Amino acid sequence: MVKIVLGAISKAGEGGVSTLVLGVISGLLAALVFLALMSLCRPRLKFSPVIAEIAVDEEHHYSLKLVNKSRRAAVDIKLQLFQVRQAQAANGPINRLTPIPLMLSGGIMLLPGHRRRDPENRFARRVRINANLAEIWTGESTYLVLRCYATDSMSNFGRQFEMRYHRPDSSIQGGTFEVGNSMMVK
Repeated sequence: MVKIVLGAISKAGEGGVSTLVLGVISGLLAALVFLALMSLCRPRLKFSPVIAEIAVDEEHHYSLKLVNKSRRAAVDIKLQLFQVRQAQAANGPINRLTPIPLMLSGGIMLLPGHRRRDPENRFARRVRINANLAEIWTGESTYLVLRCYATDSMSNFGRQFEMRYHRPDSSIQGGTFEVGNSMMVK
């Protein structure tokens, strides 16, 4: 391969060398510009700042909400909720993460792009927490972390999101989430 390229350069003379170098440089610049534009096409997800709580027959059900703010679909969404307990070790504080189960279909989902006139609000999704947070979330040095990784359907570039819920009294509100873009609990 190298011999073929060197042979073509020697036959083309000096005018051919400058044309070849100019072609390689312009090709690299075009690839970099394309990559920079595609990297701007990443998922834009918004997470509820609070956790909704509903009491049904003396059982408490908790849920989170996420909304796709991009016009393109977010695919291959992976959600994880952790309880973080800060503990003291010999060298300083450490965080112990305990997973909290979420109710998802297979753990991977698709969230369609945001459309204002979508009557079904498919760009918004509620995710149920399969645990009693009142029993789990205790102590001053405990908080919840929601981690999400999503990929843009067009560019295939991904982004990681993280939302922290620090205190149960300010992070849990009674009621259900409003429909659509709203993150309000009523």
